[in-house]
Amino acid sequence: MPDNVENGDQGTYKPWYREASTIISIVAFVFSLGTSLVSYIHTRQQDISERRVELRGLIQRLDKIPLDNIEYGKKYSGDPAIIGMINGTLNQENSMLARQAADIAEEIPKSITATEYMGIGSALANSNIYDRALKMYQIGVTISNNADDEVSLRRALASLLFATGSVEKGRQQYRMALDVFSKYDNNNLYHIEYTNTHTEMSWAFSELAIRQCNYASTHIVDSRRHLSQMAAGPFTDQIASQVASAEDNIRKCVP
Repeated sequence: MPDNVENGDQGTYKPWYREASTIISIVAFVFSLGTSLVSYIHTRQQDISERRVELRGLIQRLDKIPLDNIEYGKKYSGDPAIIGMINGTLNQENSMLARQAADIAEEIPKSITATEYMGIGSALANSNIYDRALKMYQIGVTISNNADDEVSLRRALASLLFATGSVEKGRQQYRMALDVFSKYDNNNLYHIEYTNTHTEMSWAFSELAIRQCNYASTHIVDSRRHLSQMAAGPFTDQIASQVASAEDNIRKCVP
């Protein structure tokens, strides 16, 4: 107890909450804390926005690299040395940019869309960075909110699992891709059959790549079955040509 209370001078003692200077200090501290919090949130949002702009630029360039590769291949088709040099340079660029894009995705995961995860995963897979590619695909699957994104991601994941030796896991992903439309409100039968035709054809090619030709034959038959449910038209003709070409390769058991 303060001396002034012990001495009987109780009239000069006030609880802290009655001291104007103390209350002012507390209010100032709370206000400062709130201002700091608001400033932090604003800065964080600005950082995320800047990182997303950077990521968008990386993905746009990563999407263009394969096209550049094709264009240069045609332009210098008669000079294998130049083509080899260009391929090496583009592959190196793809690897570097894909890693940067994956770093940003891991830094701001809640701000990345399923489509962006798909693009980053594909770029990583193109540079044989399979572990990170699988991770990007898997995260993309978990946040997908429409059938097209989920099917695309599951097909890509399945194909990469096959390529890296996880065949049964790959088959499971293909099965789940075929079942995706049951989860979403989509009554467009043509779109469903079109998508499932591609999924079965992709599955057939994955089986063919590991010389499982009987499995490949089964899935190209299923692809043809889905195709038969599609109305006639230019898109149907186009995919029918692709199925016919796949059937020929599978019949010969040639990947």
